Amino acid sequence: MSWIIPFEGRHHSGAYNQNFLYRRNNIYVMDNHRSALWCWLDFFKEKLKDVGIFHIDRHSDALKSDITRWVSQASSPKHVTSMDIQTYLTVADLGCSSGKLFRWDNYLSIFLEMYKTEIRHCYYAVYEGDEINHLKAIEKKPWDFPENIEFWLSKGKWILNIDLDYFFYKVDDLKTCMYSDEYLHSFFKAVDLIAERDSEVVITICLSPEVL
Repeated sequence: MSWIIPFEGRHHSGAYNQNFLYRRNNIYVMDNHRSALWCWLDFFKEKLKDVGIFHIDRHSDALKSDITRWVSQASSPKHVTSMDIQTYLTVADLGCSSGKLFRWDNYLSIFLEMYKTEIRHCYYAVYEGDEINHLKAIEKKPWDFPENIEFWLSKGKWILNIDLDYFFYKVDDLKTCMYSDEYLHSFFKAVDLIAERDSEVVITICLSPEVL
């Protein structure tokens, strides 16, 4: 168990702030989803090959507007695989004077482009955002999760990427869960069983404090 970024309080995350990043074995928990790509590379290191990914999030996190430039910058002069967490979080986007390269809305599109030949399955469940761009992209529906997710991810290496905002909606500042306690219990019980395969499955969970 370790604090990769020590908890700095329940502050606004926005596009770039990272208030905490915590790791327990193969599970990484964060307040800003932009760290997820770094976590996957940290877990698999040079073994990120023949991997499946399942992205469950209100947003697709797959902005593609400047994908060619982003991938180029993530590869050179320093490759993202050699970045420590502070470098990863602070590296600038050369096409945006005040922006960072890795953001909550583009880290997934960067990953899918950089590692597209290494991804054998690409599942997603989202409500909004740019299209998930991968030849093997398949949309999954929430009513199928509890019964099937353990089977879907039963073999090989997997990335399970969850943002808790997927399960909530907001009306007039009132935040409400869209799913029953029984549904959530069944879903996360399955996630817990998947997490037991701690040498081949990495799980990243974002708390999305602005939503929750």
